[in-house]
Amino acid sequence: MIIKIGRYSFKLEKAPTLIYLCLLPLLIALGIWQLGRSEEKRLFFEQQEHGLASSEIIPLSTAIGDNADALRYKKVVVTGHYDQAHQFLIDNQINAGNAGYFVLTPFVLQGETKAVLINRGWVPLNQNRSILPDVQLEKEQTVVTGRINRFPSVGIKLAGAEIPSEGWPSVVQVVDSQVLAKKLAYSLFPFQLELDKDLPEGFKREWQTPMRFNGLLWHLRSQYYLYGSVIKEMMNNQQKKNRLLILAIFGMTIIPFLIAWVLKENPGLVKGTTNRGQLIIPPIATERTDFTGFDPFSVKNMGELAGHWLIVNVIPNNGCNEICLDALLKTKQLRLMLNKELPRTRRVVIVFKEPAAETASQWWLKDTLLWRLRRTENKEDSALLLRLLREENKMDDALIEKLIGNENREFALNSELIRVKPSVGLAKKMSDIRGGTVPEGMLFLIDPLGNLMMQYEPGFNAYKVKDDLMHLLRISQIG
Repeated sequence: MIIKIGRYSFKLEKAPTLIYLCLLPLLIALGIWQLGRSEEKRLFFEQQEHGLASSEIIPLSTAIGDNADALRYKKVVVTGHYDQAHQFLIDNQINAGNAGYFVLTPFVLQGETKAVLINRGWVPLNQNRSILPDVQLEKEQTVVTGRINRFPSVGIKLAGAEIPSEGWPSVVQVVDSQVLAKKLAYSLFPFQLELDKDLPEGFKREWQTPMRFNGLLWHLRSQYYLYGSVIKEMMNNQQKKNRLLILAIFGMTIIPFLIAWVLKENPGLVKGTTNRGQLIIPPIATERTDFTGFDPFSVKNMGELAGHWLIVNVIPNNGCNEICLDALLKTKQLRLMLNKELPRTRRVVIVFKEPAAETASQWWLKDTLLWRLRRTENKEDSALLLRLLREENKMDDALIEKLIGNENREFALNSELIRVKPSVGLAKKMSDIRGGTVPEGMLFLIDPLGNLMMQYEPGFNAYKVKDDLMHLLRISQIG
């Protein structure tokens, strides 16, 4: 087939044209995936910027969780003491063109056997590398503040770079918190705390802040540079004779990306499988302070709210009616259907109004069959609970045995609800997106960065929610 444009003509060969048309859907799908990853990065950077801009300082405790990405750039205060007899120096750190070390000093939390590594700043390297800098503290500090960040990274990690040297202070090339914890003989958080610039007992501190990420412009810019260099080379080689042909080739390569962008911005143009829930646009950012534990178990495990996908039931009134109970049962079954992805999620119920003890116990007892089965030693009670699990919850014996055989804490987190009360601000935001009142049986999803991002109407289908959640877990690099 020959196409004429002005004085130019193009001959489209059948085989290459068919190949291009066959590849076009794949290229469009890859473009949509690329834009999706860009959107995920954008949300991640926005969360970091929110942490940097926030003036809130939260206390660091073992309940805060270990997800460095979810906690990154959060400002925290920690109470305890420095273990200055056991300090680490991160080697090969450059500042203003000079080589030196970052000084990491363990700070043991008060009443705990866990510590966080405080990055006290940069010190220069001595001319004689065998002489290590003096990093001792002049005064004992019991309270320090700073911001959470990842440990410094390297481009190429050499074998054994994470092994610390003998003696103290110990020199290490790459920080692996588990390796350092073994040397210290107590556990460590998997992130560092960058010491506040205004606090004493620190060295040179020039903490970096992230740049604003614009994913679409980054992708387009990188493709334009690539195509531009190809076009320039081809034009030089062909002595600029076939400019229109070259532009046509450029168009064929950029068209799939542009189609992908249009489809992503206008999902209604495509009829097919979409998410079953309703996206909350823009998502509602939540903070740790927006939730208060409703009972001792929940208070102890509030740190689990960070860094996990949260499946959130709501109880907006004093009691939990049949619609509410049905939603609680469905979310319990939903988590069991996630199989190996189950540990990446947590079940949460937001109780808007503190119910009477009798009303609360009605729905709470129906949701703790597994926990009660594990604790009971009475054979008749065990038989009754097993029957309820098999008949009402559709669980087979192998799954029941697996769940009750887990370690206590992990078992509890996988079988019990974390019950919380919302802050006044969060309760109002949730009511506003529902037009003033949150109905019984509503379901929400919160991502690992704390964004309330999807909602499901009462009577939702647990299998369809599972499809959405599995898709989110599959594409998510966090949580």
